[in-house]
Order: sequence, then C-alpha cells, then structure tokens
Amino acid sequence: MIRRSALEEIGGFAVETVTEDSHTALKLQRRGWNTAFLPIPLAAGLATERLALHIGQRMRWARGMTQILRLDNPLLGRGLRLPQRLCYLNAMLHFQFALPRIVFLTAPTAYLILGQNVIAASAPAVFAYALPHLAHSIMTNARIQGRHRYSFWGELYETVLAFHVLKPTLVTLITPKRGKFNVTDKGEVLDRGFFDFALVKPHLLTAALLATAITVGLFRYFYIDWFPIDPKVLALNIGWALFSLVVLLAASAVAMESRQLRSTTRLKLKLPVVLHFDNGRSWQGKPSTSPWVASGSFRRGPQSRCRAGSSASKSPARDVPRCFLHTSW
Repeated sequence: MIRRSALEEIGGFAVETVTEDSHTALKLQRRGWNTAFLPIPLAAGLATERLALHIGQRMRWARGMTQILRLDNPLLGRGLRLPQRLCYLNAMLHFQFALPRIVFLTAPTAYLILGQNVIAASAPAVFAYALPHLAHSIMTNARIQGRHRYSFWGELYETVLAFHVLKPTLVTLITPKRGKFNVTDKGEVLDRGFFDFALVKPHLLTAALLATAITVGLFRYFYIDWFPIDPKVLALNIGWALFSLVVLLAASAVAMESRQLRSTTRLKLKLPVVLHFDNGRSWQGKPSTSPWVASGSFRRGPQSRCRAGSSASKSPARDVPRCFLHTSW
C-alpha cells in the first residue's frame, strides 16, 4: 500500500529502472516518507511455476537493482539516513554475487591443472585462518537467519542463478540504461516432467571441468610429479574442487521439472464482503463467485448505490449490477 499523495510527490512510480518497486521506495524515503512492515496478508499472488521463469525473474531483479546502483546510488544524494543507505546498498550488492561465486567454484582448477596457486598462503595458513573464518561466517548467518534461510540450500540457490545473473549485472554496470521490463509469466500448468538441460548447461560444463581437474590432481598426487608440489596444497585444492563439484551437481538437479497434478492455478471462492465508506457507514454485500483467488466482485442489492470512489459494471452472466470499490490512500 502506498499513500497517493506520497506517490504524486515523486511523480508516480519510478520508470527509469526495471525494478520499479524498490526504486519507488528509495525515492519516497529520499523525500522523507516512512515505510513500515505490515505482518498481515494484503493480497494473493502466484509464484513462478518453472525454473526457467524463476531465473528470468531474478535476472530482471538483478538488472534493476544494478541500474539503481548506477543511476540513483543510495550512498549519494540527500534524504537518506545512514542505516537506510546501507540497507539499500546491501540489497543492490547482493545481486553482484555471480562473479565471485563462479570464481570460487572454479578457482581450484588453476592449481590442479596449471599449477598456479590462487591464494598466496601455505596450506597450514589456510587451514588456520581461512577455514575458521568460513565456519564462523556460516554459523553466524545460520544463527541470524534461523529457519528462513539454510546455508547449504542458499549455496545451491545462488549457484543455480550465478551463471545466468552474471551477464545482466556486468552489462548493466557498464551501460545501466540497457534492458527492458519483462513481465514474469505465471499461472501456467506443467503437464509433463522433463529435465531442462539448456538452463544448467554451464553448470554441467563447469562440473566436467572440475571432474577433469580432480582426476589430474589425483594422478599428480599418486603417480606423476610434473613440477614441484606441496602435497598439503594439492590435497586442499582437491577437497575444494570436490566441494564445488557436489554443489554444481546438486544445483543441476534443480532443473528436473515435475509434472503438476493440479488442473488449474486458481480456485473459485465465495467470501463475505463488507465495505467501509469515508462517511463512517458500512455496507455488507453478497459475494459473487470469482474464478480468480487474487480478484473478486460482489453484488449489490436493489436499494444500494455505488458511492464515490467506486464504479459499476454489468455481470455478463446474469446481467446483475456489480460494484467495485477503488480505494485511494
């Protein structure tokens, strides 16, 4: 819900970026308007039914948040308090995870195949400093996020998205005005199961590269000494590559789509309706069956009149007048 006067003050919804909701909120708070979390359901909606649609939606989000970072950076300009600036910045930088994650997944191949050490430290130093830091970071996030986000599933989720989000974020950082708004398709019914190979092709190719690197590393460890190696560093990189391989294969398994057993995405409902008018009066109407769970209508009695702020239309089925209330905030 957005107050109309606030929206009019900023010239309407933001259209400079493809994530208009976040950009509009940023503009409102720059003008001194406050936002609040309401822990009550205000509307019903649909989620994406297939992985391809979900990835497309997240690509748009990544592009839009990167556009805001470039065009209306929260660290610059007036109107925001420091916590607000950091909060917006955190939301925008989150979508820049793709490149660091891909580098992390593929980094051990540099040593296993080419003998190039990507970390300027010995294996004991990595075990003594880096691994405790990673363990502490994972435990801290698990403690803060609780049951809302689990560390391993978060790794899989970002790995699924990384190869697809990489291009739109990097391109948008260079040319922030490129890209257009694409509405995410929803409401489909999947009548067959299949494996969406095209979506995880980069994941499988990277997994094949890691498997090759692990094989080369094992041969080097047990049979061949192409150049002087540190057995501990080699073992560390083999373990690292194995972890990356497991994550990539698990992420690739997400592309298996299952046939949906439902025949429709929405249900017909009859709900009681009460209208509250500006003059303090209330009116209870007779609900009419709506085929959409996210929308509805009600029938007014013969003595009822549509108040200001509402409009009337005819029901095509029974030619019964219906009244839709349009509320302005």
